[in-house]
Amino acid sequence: MKRIYPYLVYAMIAVLSLFVFYLNYQMQHLRDIRDSYKESLNTLNKEISNKQIILEEQMVNFYNFEGFNIGKTQMFMNQKGDSINVDHILGQGRKIVFNFSEYNCDACVKEELISLKIICNIIGSKNIIILGNFERIRDLGIILKSAEIDCQYYNSAKSSVIPEIENKNLPFIFINDLGLNAKSLFIINKNSNDLTKHFYQIILKKYFKIVRND
Repeated sequence: MKRIYPYLVYAMIAVLSLFVFYLNYQMQHLRDIRDSYKESLNTLNKEISNKQIILEEQMVNFYNFEGFNIGKTQMFMNQKGDSINVDHILGQGRKIVFNFSEYNCDACVKEELISLKIICNIIGSKNIIILGNFERIRDLGIILKSAEIDCQYYNSAKSSVIPEIENKNLPFIFINDLGLNAKSLFIINKNSNDLTKHFYQIILKKYFKIVRND
C-alpha cells in the first residue's frame, strides 16, 4: 500500500493539473467570445453612429434646398453640341434629375448609375434626366454608355444645376417640378447606399405611384 500511495498522489496531481488547464482554456475561450462580442458591438455602434450622421446631414440638406428654384438662365449642352436653356430641359414635367461632375467620387457615381438603370426600367427613360459637369460632354457620354444608361443627358462645364451644392463635391439627385423647383433633394456618398434605396422607394411612391419593397 505504501508503494501505491505515491502513484495515487501523482495521479491526482496530474488530474488536477489537467482540470486546471481545462478551466484556464475555458476561461480564455469565454474571454475571446466576450472580446469578439465587444468588438462586434463597437463596430455596430460605429455603423449606427455613422448612419445617424449621414441621416442628419440629409435632413439638413433636404430642408435647406427643398423647393430651391433653379432659375431659367442656366445653359446646358446636348449630345449634338447645341446650347439649350435649362427651362427647356426641366420645364417639361416632373423628372428624376441626377447631377454629377467629373470630380465627384467615382464609386458614388457608379453605384448611383446602377440604381438609376433599375429605376429607368421601372418608370421609363423619359422620366430621368442626367446633368453633368464635364469639360467635354463626350466624357459624360462615355461614362453613361459604359453603365448602359439610356437617358437624356446634358452637360455644363461651368457649374452644377444647383451651384450651392458644388462645395460638397458630391453627386446629388432630386425631383423637379414645372416651376423649376427642386424637390426631395438627396446628396449621394459612398456610405449612403441603404438610405439611397429608401429614397427611391419614397419618390417612386410619392411622385410616380409605384410601390417597391425591395
